[in-house]
Amino acid sequence: MITAVLIDDEMPALLVLEHYLYLTEEITVVGKYCDPIEGIEAVATLKPQTVFLDIDMPELKGIEAASRIMEKSPDTMIVFVTAYSEYAVQSYEIPAFDYLLKPISKERLDITINRLKSSIFLNPSTGKRRLKIKCLGGFSINWEGEKPIKWRSRKAQEVIAFLVQNRETTISSEVIIDTIWPNLDQRNGAHLLRNNIYHIRKALKEYGVTDEEIAIQNRYSLTVGNADLDVDIFKKHYEQLQSETEINNYIECSAQYTGEYFAGNGWIWAEPERATLSRMYLLAVSQTAGLLTKMQDYTAAEEYLLKGLQEEPCEENINLQLLELYKQTGEHVKAARLYKSYNEMVTREIGCYPSEEITQKFRSNS
Repeated sequence: MITAVLIDDEMPALLVLEHYLYLTEEITVVGKYCDPIEGIEAVATLKPQTVFLDIDMPELKGIEAASRIMEKSPDTMIVFVTAYSEYAVQSYEIPAFDYLLKPISKERLDITINRLKSSIFLNPSTGKRRLKIKCLGGFSINWEGEKPIKWRSRKAQEVIAFLVQNRETTISSEVIIDTIWPNLDQRNGAHLLRNNIYHIRKALKEYGVTDEEIAIQNRYSLTVGNADLDVDIFKKHYEQLQSETEINNYIECSAQYTGEYFAGNGWIWAEPERATLSRMYLLAVSQTAGLLTKMQDYTAAEEYLLKGLQEEPCEENINLQLLELYKQTGEHVKAARLYKSYNEMVTREIGCYPSEEITQKFRSNS
């Protein structure tokens, strides 16, 4: 059962939500509070796995309450409950785990419950927290809430990262050596590879990682088992966009991309996968902004497009979409600033001028 605390300044709303959660037979409500301050203190003590939080309370806004909850119980997943759809988008900036729109429907609540079940961090077979493998925004392996594994050397870190990228695939020592130590002969490279694999296995074992989470077989195959790999989670959400078109699905997909693939490491062998993931993210951002624009939530749409430009400033489609948004909202100064920045960037970095399409789009904004 998933433990939950409910916070809403209206008692009838609390009772209705508690009843619905009881009917699911998946949630145990360990506390419900009309006073948000009291509810926050209870969360700090009870450490529930989730909080259902009303976003519009007169005494303390849900946004502020969520920030305090994250400080006091960072592992608690926050589900916003709101009667105002515009808040639902903003809530993810906290970020929240999910949101429910009042009046709550059973079908939508079931979706939230299933997401909570799939995201619970505890491993029921061992009692340990789930292992997290981070590839987006850097590279690290750690138990949830704990410091990551400290590798013996930069090369050891690169070897395990290379194996993670090629997970579930048997790779010969020759391929690994040519990739990680391209300037060494096979004999010396084999010695370094064996040495690094030994220290990788040692580090995993000392950290408490078993073959149930990560297994490295001879000749060399890494298997990810009972662990959460952020790249796979992002790809799964991206694939779901093909069939699930609700705005929250797009927001959730975009939120899973927490930074460039293996950011800060400069591994050349990772470039093709880095480019693929970046394209997927930019498409998700573009589609998210498109849906928000249709909903006339222009501020949120702009924020997502600007996030896309942080990932890839020269992405023409994102720039075009942002210029079109500024045209719709009459933001001529912003359009001029964007075009000037884009013009300077492509001239300096690519050595060409903006395309005719983007130039015409700017002129139609003027």
